[in-house]
Amino acid sequence: MSDKLQDTKQTRTALILVAAVIVGVTGWYVMQSSENANKSLDDTEKVQATENESADDAYKGWKAYSWEAEGISFKYPGDWLVGQNGSDYRLYVKNVDVDLAKAETPDNFQQVWLSADQDEASAVREAAIKNGESAYRVVDGEVKASTVKAGGLTINTYEYNTVGGVTVEAYWADKDGKRYYATNSTEVGEANQTEMVATLKKVLASIEQK
Repeated sequence: MSDKLQDTKQTRTALILVAAVIVGVTGWYVMQSSENANKSLDDTEKVQATENESADDAYKGWKAYSWEAEGISFKYPGDWLVGQNGSDYRLYVKNVDVDLAKAETPDNFQQVWLSADQDEASAVREAAIKNGESAYRVVDGEVKASTVKAGGLTINTYEYNTVGGVTVEAYWADKDGKRYYATNSTEVGEANQTEMVATLKKVLASIEQK
């Protein structure tokens, strides 16, 4: 066999080996990339599942309510009551079935409400509390502004101390620009008001609006 033919065969063999190595390395890389992508997807799904479980745990024992007239739905403590109490624009959420116009406030009384009244929800009223002023309540100290994201809404909240303890006022607008308001009862004791503020924030965070 000539040296030239021998060199050609050796070169061909070497090229085949190189091609085999390239194919093998490429295959390994593709498999690793696929495994990493699947692992990343699995990890993402696990994180989302954990977040969903945490959200579910936060509202464990709560019920859902739909305020049909305003296209608003939200969650509230399962042992609380929801009603309008004769009001056309306020929706009350409270832990005791008592008519405050006819009976004294129970020691454990807690109540929050959502309002579609445009005077209560006005931008003027929001601007006032943002600046630490209110025509309806005594503002004691700093007003802490924050936001709550819920169902595509951005709800502005203003927390401050007033008679009996902490309170919070919330303002937001729907997609058509209609404004809404929410707050908690006051003058019912510091512990009650602290718990009401926490409850109202959770209610707000669960809101969905058409």
